Amino acid sequence: MVALKASPHHDRQLVRASLNGDEDAIGQMADRLECVPRIVGSINRRFGAPFSIPELDDVSQDVMVLVWKRRSSFEGRAKLETWIYRICYLEFLNEVRRLRRRSRFAGEALPTADLEAPPEPMNPQDLDVLDAFLQELGGTDEEVIRLKHYDGLTFKEIAEKSGNPSSSVKSRYYRGIAWLRFRFGAAS
Repeated sequence: MVALKASPHHDRQLVRASLNGDEDAIGQMADRLECVPRIVGSINRRFGAPFSIPELDDVSQDVMVLVWKRRSSFEGRAKLETWIYRICYLEFLNEVRRLRRRSRFAGEALPTADLEAPPEPMNPQDLDVLDAFLQELGGTDEEVIRLKHYDGLTFKEIAEKSGNPSSSVKSRYYRGIAWLRFRFGAAS
């Protein structure tokens, strides 16, 4: 398996090529948009799961269409996934607001206890620092962390995908997380 090594500069070129109709770039962009359902699902969990799976599918599709339409505004100051994450987060908040309005109108209670204090997203610059640290970490540890957090895979799924025992995957994950904590501490 190969971990993503794209840079903001490469991503900007990819987006420009897709806007110019380059079939290969369009295919690569479509592949990169596969992160949207995982990001939206992760945000949904952080909010206490206010949306069902079919509703999340709808939100994901809406976000993908929005990203595709807005790709001309991508400036390449951050990785494409960082830019996509921000759009996912903001659109998710919009959907939560719509859900609140519908619930108030219908006199229903919201399906989650606390939507009043949503978690703050990471600053895009922090996401870029995290990505740089992950690339610095490199190897299997980086790959396991990306599969766990970016792709939303379980340790068992990562083990099956990589052909390694679950215990090795967990060891690499926790070793990588410890290294990242140290690295973030050293960077402060």
